[in-house]
Amino acid sequence: MAMPIDPRNTIAPLREALTKIQSPAKADSGGNFVDALQGAVESTVQRNVEANQAADKLAKGGELDLHDTLLAMEKGDVSLKFMVSVRNKVLDAYREIMRMGG
Repeated sequence: MAMPIDPRNTIAPLREALTKIQSPAKADSGGNFVDALQGAVESTVQRNVEANQAADKLAKGGELDLHDTLLAMEKGDVSLKFMVSVRNKVLDAYREIMRMGG
């Protein structure tokens, strides 16, 4: 059986980078980029935790049905793929900025 992916290990470098960034003054819209990314990271982690719990419950013969389990797993997978894509874009942008400075 395949080992479940722990989203905290995949997202941890992004979370650490976000905590090191000094947040600019809040815009009139009521939030900023760092807050939005932190919310997305937390949402991704929560969805993957829910997917793992649903799979465990189904495997143990719980009340959860197959459809709900697969739906929770797919939500977790899509969320994780999205966050990895965002992380890659942020890293690409950072590298490009570093090349401009040198």
